[in-house]
Amino acid sequence: MELLLEHFPEHSDVNHLYAGLLSSTQKFPLAIEHYKKALQAKPENAYCWHDLGAAYAAIAQIDDAILSYKQAITLNPNYYQDFFNLALVLRDTEQLSSALAYCAKALSVKPDCQVVRSRHRPTALKILSVTTRVTGTTMQTGTAP
Repeated sequence: MELLLEHFPEHSDVNHLYAGLLSSTQKFPLAIEHYKKALQAKPENAYCWHDLGAAYAAIAQIDDAILSYKQAITLNPNYYQDFFNLALVLRDTEQLSSALAYCAKALSVKPDCQVVRSRHRPTALKILSVTTRVTGTTMQTGTAP
């Protein structure tokens, strides 16, 4: 991969792939550099914004994670995972009302997705129940800020 990067240092896809490899080995600061470089060449890449958000979240750069996930949502509003990841970050920062809205949006975008129904559903339900208990709000789908 380094050879490709050496020959195509500004290529969006090469930087995105390399950043993914770095993230998989938990080298998040370096991965973030390459995600940013990929986005300089191709700022409309919603999946790269998603991956950048995940890298920021992994090192607790919460504000940057939130901005990255919101940009990914703007570019691809039909990808439930960005709504859900944003809900998790917001939950972790005690922004429970917003977390509830984004979680509901994730479930409304892809209610039949096996990932939401199996792996993430307990977490989604926990967000919903904690948010409802703390704020007294009820879930309304599609009301993410």
